[in-house]
Amino acid sequence: MAFAFRRHSGIGISLFNDRLEVVRVENNGGAVDYQTHRLFQCLREVYDNGRILDAKRFAAGLKHVFHDLGLPKKGITLSLPSSTTMIRTLAMPRINRKQMRQLLDFQLQDDLRLPFADPVYDFDYFPDPVVSDPSQRNESKPDEVQILLVASPKDLIQGLTQTFRKAGLGLAAIEPKGLSILRAMKATRLLPLEGTILIEFEAERVDAHFYANGGLLMTRSLDVNPEQYAQTAASNPEAKLAEQPPAKTDAFQASGNAWSLLDSLDSEAGVPALAADLGYQFERWLSFFHYSLNQRNVSMKHVWISGRAAKAELLAAH
Repeated sequence: MAFAFRRHSGIGISLFNDRLEVVRVENNGGAVDYQTHRLFQCLREVYDNGRILDAKRFAAGLKHVFHDLGLPKKGITLSLPSSTTMIRTLAMPRINRKQMRQLLDFQLQDDLRLPFADPVYDFDYFPDPVVSDPSQRNESKPDEVQILLVASPKDLIQGLTQTFRKAGLGLAAIEPKGLSILRAMKATRLLPLEGTILIEFEAERVDAHFYANGGLLMTRSLDVNPEQYAQTAASNPEAKLAEQPPAKTDAFQASGNAWSLLDSLDSEAGVPALAADLGYQFERWLSFFHYSLNQRNVSMKHVWISGRAAKAELLAAH
C-alpha cells in the first residue's frame, strides 16, 4: 500500500452510486497539490453503483472526460463504492504470503461468509497487532498476525477493467476509497498511527473510515442527507449546486456537490444537527467495531474531515 508517484500518475477516479469523481494531484516536494477536481452524474442506463451497464457508452464518456481535462491515460487509481467491497481485519497464523493466500482461498470457500458470490480479493499484513498502545499488545500469541482482507464481486471488477481497457485507460490499482485515502495520508506524512476516524464528505453522502497503527480497519456509510440540514434553502437550490461549467457527454453530465448547499446559506443552524447526528452514528459504529470486530484495545483519539465538507471549520468545532 505504499504511495509512490513513480507508479501512480496522480489520477484518481472514485465511483459512487450514481456518479463518478475525477481528481488529479501532483507531488510538490512531499506535499500533494490539487490540480483537477470534477464530478459527473452518470446516466442510469449506463452505470449503477460500480456496475457498467453499457460499456460502449461508458468508455466513450471516459475518453471524452480525459480528453477534455487533458489527463494522463496511465497509472490511474480507481476507488470502488463502499457498498461493493468487504473490508475485514482477521487474526491469522504467521505464515508467508503464498501460504496465506492458500489459507484464505480455503477459508473463503468454507468459513468466511461474504455478502456476494465468486469474489476477488487481496490482503495485506499489518506490521504489528492493531492496538493504539504498544504496551497493550498481547504477547501470548507470537504466532498470530493481523491482516486486512478486501474483497469485491468478480463480475464487477471484470466489468470495470474491461471498460477502462476499451477506453484506452490504464489502471494502476482498484481498491476501496479508504485505502486510496491512506495513500494520500502517507504521501503527506499524516499516517494515522493512533486511532483515527476520517469523515469523508462525498457528493451526496458521508463515509467514515476507521484507521489505527497506519492501517485501514473499517469503512461505514453514515445515514445523513445534506438537504435535511438546509431547511432555509432558496426556492431554487439547484442553482447553488453548480461548481463547474455545464458539460455533457453521452454517458455523463456535470454534477455539483450537494453539501455546497449548506455552504451557500447564511444560516448555520444545520451544522449542530449534522454534528450531533454524526456523533450518534460514530458511537453506534464504534460499539460494533470494539465488540463485534473484537478490537476492544483500539481507542479512537482523532477525528479528521476530508472532502468537500460544508462549513468545515464550524463542523470541526462541534
